[in-house]
Amino acid sequence: MGGWPTRVSSAISISQTAHAVRIAASARSAAAMATEVRQVLGVRDTGEAPCQVVTELIDWRHSEVRVRVAELKVLERQLDELRTRAARRS
Repeated sequence: MGGWPTRVSSAISISQTAHAVRIAASARSAAAMATEVRQVLGVRDTGEAPCQVVTELIDWRHSEVRVRVAELKVLERQLDELRTRAARRS
C-alpha cells in the first residue's frame, strides 16, 4: 500500500499530460485551418493561380506534419520512460 499514492499521482500526471497534448493539438489544428482558409480566400484578391496556392498549402501542411511527428516521437519516448518507471515500482 506504500506505493499506491505514487501510482495514483503518476496516473493523474499522465492523464493531465495527455489532456494538455490533446488541447494543444486541437488549438494548433484550428489555427492551421483558419490560416489555410484565409490563404485560399486571399487568392481572389491577389490574382494568384489557385494551383500555386494549393501547392504552397500542401508544402506548408507537409512541414507541419513533420513537426507533429517529431513531437509525437518525443512524447512516445516520454511515455515509454514513464511506463518503464511505473513497471519497476509495481
